[in-house]
Amino acid sequence: FDVRTAGLDFAEGTTFEGVSLSQSLNSTTGTIEGGMEFYLTPLTTFAVIASHQTDRFDQSPERDADTFRILPSIRMESPAIIQGSLAVGYRRFSALQPETPDYSGLIVQGSLTHTFGERTKVDLQLSRDVQYSFEETEPYYLTTGFRLVATQQLGESFDVRGIVGRDRLDYREMETPGIPDSVLGAGVGYRFQANLRTGLDVEFGRRTSDVPNREYDRTRIFASLTYGF
Repeated sequence: FDVRTAGLDFAEGTTFEGVSLSQSLNSTTGTIEGGMEFYLTPLTTFAVIASHQTDRFDQSPERDADTFRILPSIRMESPAIIQGSLAVGYRRFSALQPETPDYSGLIVQGSLTHTFGERTKVDLQLSRDVQYSFEETEPYYLTTGFRLVATQQLGESFDVRGIVGRDRLDYREMETPGIPDSVLGAGVGYRFQANLRTGLDVEFGRRTSDVPNREYDRTRIFASLTYGF
């Protein structure tokens, strides 16, 4: 059983493409959830979580909504062949204002890992859910995507990795097909010890769209430090 509250607060005057982010997105989210876990094997756990979420916007009450989720999931621990978790469930997103469309349907959360021959590691992330938009005419969109990361160990300390991902953004009101957002990347890493890694990655992203001012190319270069317990 879990109770949470979170707030999103942009400073007054913060804008993007002429839209006031404080007016569109400043909000408070409250969540109550509970569920049960079943230990199927020493390495496998099955869980069912149900939750109720309230989104309340300070200056845009037309965005207010209640959400009901039920999310069965399976979690696999090391040394299982595939490790991580996968959840596939249902979300009912109910807007409080009748002019805002509702959403009812499939949602996905997944993070899975497999290692080939102790040297090659593959990580797969999956997602499908409703996200709020800064658009005044489009309060939210449905995003569906994946990210695949393959890491090859070179010797005891060095590794290289490649990254590929793609998201699709589906707006309910825009008369346009889903907007694709793709990413390609590569990186190198060095392990000081088994559970301490530093890395440097480069990512190239591209979004294409029929909507004006929505296309872009981006390049990111970033360093990371990862420590595992």
